[in-house]
Amino acid sequence: MPPPGWGPLQEDRRGLPVYVAALILFAVVFAVFFLLGNHYPKKFI
Repeated sequence: MPPPGWGPLQEDRRGLPVYVAALILFAVVFAVFFLLGNHYPKKFI
């Protein structure tokens, strides 16, 4: 019998967390860049 995490259902459940993680990562990077840009505007402009 196939392993428990095998099949289209597992593939569908894996796709959403990856998408959410990408959005969270982008939000964190943007927040850090925004904060650093406010403190050191001449370094980023």
